[in-house]
Amino acid sequence: MDYNEINKLLEKYWNAETSPAEEKKLRALLSKPNLPPEYKETADMFRFFNSEKKGNALGKDFDEKLLNKLSQDKATTKVIPAWRRYSVAASVAILVTVGAAFYFQNQDFDLEGQPKMSMTNAYAEDTFDDPQEAFEHTKKTLLMLSARLEKGSSQISKIEKLNDAQSKIKEQ
Repeated sequence: MDYNEINKLLEKYWNAETSPAEEKKLRALLSKPNLPPEYKETADMFRFFNSEKKGNALGKDFDEKLLNKLSQDKATTKVIPAWRRYSVAASVAILVTVGAAFYFQNQDFDLEGQPKMSMTNAYAEDTFDDPQEAFEHTKKTLLMLSARLEKGSSQISKIEKLNDAQSKIKEQ
């Protein structure tokens, strides 16, 4: 047996350079008995390919059987409309929200553990006796808020400059 020919054909096969005729010849050479152990794995691989090619052919009635099975499955499957699923989900969400509201309404403490202050006490009680003092305090608070918002706006202008530079780079 000419092992040099098998080696050349195998090298061409592994490099995907064989013609169909050369592959057929290689299969024939590797199907012979008494091959050296170095070719055993390759011969087994070719035998496997041949058996798979013969054994896995689908029958002519495969498509028909598959379509019949699919049509039977559709007949037995009950489809629940989307609106019904959404309505059930919305009902559960509403029930959870109402339950949580009643639960927290009857608690003596709020979520942070502080004693709860009733809304009537919060609006009925003034913290300043002098309206001018209340006005000054409100003005001070609003100026502080304005300064912080201005600080944030200056950061946004830096980001806008960065975006302009980035768009110029992309255009180039």
